[in-house]
Amino acid sequence: MRRTVFCLIMILGIPAIAFGGQWEGTIQGLFCAIHGQICPTGQEDPYIAAENTFVLMVDKDTWYLLPNLHQGIKTRHLNDRVRVKGKKSPKYNAIEVQALEVKKDGGWDTVWSEEMQQEVEERFRTWGM
Repeated sequence: MRRTVFCLIMILGIPAIAFGGQWEGTIQGLFCAIHGQICPTGQEDPYIAAENTFVLMVDKDTWYLLPNLHQGIKTRHLNDRVRVKGKKSPKYNAIEVQALEVKKDGGWDTVWSEEMQQEVEERFRTWGM
């Protein structure tokens, strides 16, 4: 009986675990990613004004929405080599981001995480915002 319960727990737990992971790529505009293009080319590129959504582009044919990551953070890191840690949606082409890292000087710098966001929100609460 115990072995059966253990097996059921393991089998039922696998789908939730299977969607967590990390992905590397660049932040690109959605319209460009859909067409397999690298754009905008920089912060001054007019594509930034035309794009409403920015995504993680892993390769020419693979991209993911990052719905819980603020637009300002995504545009700040356009074309940077990034690594996203999070949970991929089983239904949608999206990743719930837990951390965003940027490649710098041969290593990875964490520029956003859920913990960092919570710290800022807590600070704002103490300020009465």
